[in-house]
Amino acid sequence: MRSWTVRSLVLLAWTAAALPLLQWDRPTQLPLLSSAVDDGVRTDAASRLSHLSEWCASSKRNFMDDLARNKASEWIMVMGNEAGDLDSMVSAIALAYDIAHTKGKPAKAVPLLQVTNDAIDLRPENKLALDMAGMEKGHRDLLTLDDLPFKPSHLWKLGKRIQGIMLVDHNMPLSYWKDTPVLGMVDHHHDKGVNKSADPRVIAQSGSCSSLITSIFFSHHHTHGPVPRSLSDLLLYTIAIDTKGLKKGTELDQRAVETLFPHSQYADQDHWKVMKRLSKELKKAKKDLDGLTLTQLIQRDWKGDVVFDSTVPVHLGFASIPRSLRSMISQTANQTAAAFFEVDNAWAHDNKVDIAILLTNYKDAQGNKQREIIMTVRADHRIDEAEAERLFTDVKREIEEAKELQLTPWNDGQDLGRWRAAWTHSRADGGRKVVRPLVEKAVQHW
Repeated sequence: MRSWTVRSLVLLAWTAAALPLLQWDRPTQLPLLSSAVDDGVRTDAASRLSHLSEWCASSKRNFMDDLARNKASEWIMVMGNEAGDLDSMVSAIALAYDIAHTKGKPAKAVPLLQVTNDAIDLRPENKLALDMAGMEKGHRDLLTLDDLPFKPSHLWKLGKRIQGIMLVDHNMPLSYWKDTPVLGMVDHHHDKGVNKSADPRVIAQSGSCSSLITSIFFSHHHTHGPVPRSLSDLLLYTIAIDTKGLKKGTELDQRAVETLFPHSQYADQDHWKVMKRLSKELKKAKKDLDGLTLTQLIQRDWKGDVVFDSTVPVHLGFASIPRSLRSMISQTANQTAAAFFEVDNAWAHDNKVDIAILLTNYKDAQGNKQREIIMTVRADHRIDEAEAERLFTDVKREIEEAKELQLTPWNDGQDLGRWRAAWTHSRADGGRKVVRPLVEKAVQHW
């Protein structure tokens, strides 16, 4: 594997302020992009694809060809988390491009989206950002899980078919990658403390993981010169939506934007105004979920995996849904809680989920932000009925005893059914980052 500028990355992990993004190991004066690098960016209704799209399609095609011939041992797969959000997707694309184009030290790298192809557009902001960056409609230029000819775990188990993986926007690989070498990671979430030998191993505070990726990208010289305009645009879109147009985040996010702007299609505009406008456009798209089915609402922002450090391994998953439980119930044919849980149950069954946690967020009739926690336990896969009863009881107790949530039992007179519970609360930041540790603690000790 190629070497990295480890010292600068370690400094980055210590503090964003310690790395002036405009003074990294790169040319003092970055030249403008030539048409040969990015002559196909689609910013309107034109049909030409960007250089980035062409590179993604080429790397995907070459990787799949080598994999079919069992000659993919030099390839590095760069992947975001399984929720498939814009930050995960763009971070994976950008880091893979960086690895493949670092001057003097290029390596074979391909970005992998840990979702199926049809799940990409379940996030309308993904579709909008990819389209604005000149990527292929239908996303056939991107490698997704359903493109792989066999299970991800077999990429290593069956003859060590790849060199290894790199993680972005998360730092704990999913269980089906557990035997695959983790070569590096770049993340802005809580450090899980695993894969200490990964190089680079950059885990630092920022509003967007794409800002960390930007810092790495601009610390290298590339065979195609500076960052392609379409990639610069994608990174800006991600930082815009993650930082609410730079209203939140860190100094690192601000400096990343300042670094990217001269290489984007917005170079001659005020970056504060552009970031504010992009944030609004992407946020509007993100909320456009009216055409999604209940199953798709659960699927679009799902994070789950098998928890092995519990008494009995169980598949635990969390879905973030911008709809209330009552709203989702009203979307069923007969508008009952039982009908909704039939959909939830089918999703869990198809994905072999033992305990599913749905986290809703919405505004009530008065315009106040509200949240709900909906829990379902199943006994038809890894655990029997006695174990399901004990698991439900232990997790329910852990959630209800969490004083920081101040929960109220959800109740509109309908019976939720066996091993199901729901609560409401109004903690503004009480989403997955708050609830997941509580549930994981209970699952690990049940």
